Amino acid sequence: MNPGDVVSRKGKLWLVQHRNLQTAMTTLVDPDGRRMTVPEVDPSCMVMWNPSKSWPFVVASLRTPIMGVSSPTRPRMVPYEDWLLGDPGACRSAIFLSPDLNMLPGEILVVSGVGDHARRITIGPSFGTVARRRAAAERAISQRKHVPSILERIVSEDED
Repeated sequence: MNPGDVVSRKGKLWLVQHRNLQTAMTTLVDPDGRRMTVPEVDPSCMVMWNPSKSWPFVVASLRTPIMGVSSPTRPRMVPYEDWLLGDPGACRSAIFLSPDLNMLPGEILVVSGVGDHARRITIGPSFGTVARRRAAAERAISQRKHVPSILERIVSEDED
């Protein structure tokens, strides 16, 4: 089990939040925020998926910690099955969305926080997995035309 994995334990989904290599213990967090420490090798825990590696994400921020995600077309989105926060309990976090939802750029998410705080987020054109976004950024950097800095221009003028 690695941090970021979603595991099934006794029929319930848990997020692996921390792994202590010295004690060989792992901290699990359920969707309600309850924590449990289990041995790293626990036969009752089965790794289901790692959203940070294979699920597309959007970034959202609220004034209060993010508590829920829904969509006008999908009002009942289940935590750890349909969506997962990259940093549980934070006010600004990546929200990983299950590929099974088939969310597309232009669709709307409603992110709710503690109390009445909520925000509507439109999924942008850069919506994708971490690997896809990293590859797109590397392509953009490699296609960028080199613009000489002021220092490079001065040095090249002195050489002429």
